[in-house]
Amino acid sequence: MRNWGYINNAGMNDFRLFAQQSQDTIEQMMLVNVAYPLQLIQDVIPYMSDSQPSQIINIGSTFGSIGYPGYVSYCASKFALRGATEALAREYCQTAIRFRYFSPRATNTSMNNPDVIEMNIKMGTKVDSPEFVAQELYQFLQTDRQSYQVGYPEKVFVKLNQLMPSRVAAAIQKDLDTIYEYADQSKASFIQQTSAS
Repeated sequence: MRNWGYINNAGMNDFRLFAQQSQDTIEQMMLVNVAYPLQLIQDVIPYMSDSQPSQIINIGSTFGSIGYPGYVSYCASKFALRGATEALAREYCQTAIRFRYFSPRATNTSMNNPDVIEMNIKMGTKVDSPEFVAQELYQFLQTDRQSYQVGYPEKVFVKLNQLMPSRVAAAIQKDLDTIYEYADQSKASFIQQTSAS
């Protein structure tokens, strides 16, 4: 059991087709989801003891392990955070400082705009309550595991994506028309303008 530590839970996303995402949004997402957490970790490490148990937990996402259409920049940022956590865990493995990664799946929070909520319902995507995710995080804190993925079939998909990414790509491709329907912001604006007139 770790004596103390902290949890990095900063994050932002922007569900839309990559070609329609602004460069400012891409940059901001990389700063909030990757650069700022890493800078904070760098600032905190000197205050952590090499001999007294402590830990830093980075909150990631299933999309930090599976590239998903409509979330290109978000996936890139969470892949980076997951990779950094893994690298830090290995770099500090001879100390008492632990670096761990907790990966929720779709969660019912204000980060999801109405299009995402509607799309998840249409595709039958399992969406967890914040309370359930908090309970899963609490259970993770009671273990010494380096990483944890919340939920099925996400646990299976993450492993399958490592071993046979073409299988996961084929499964996602079946939903591509629905994803495009909701991620295409030019179409969404057209629909909103038409219904308003």
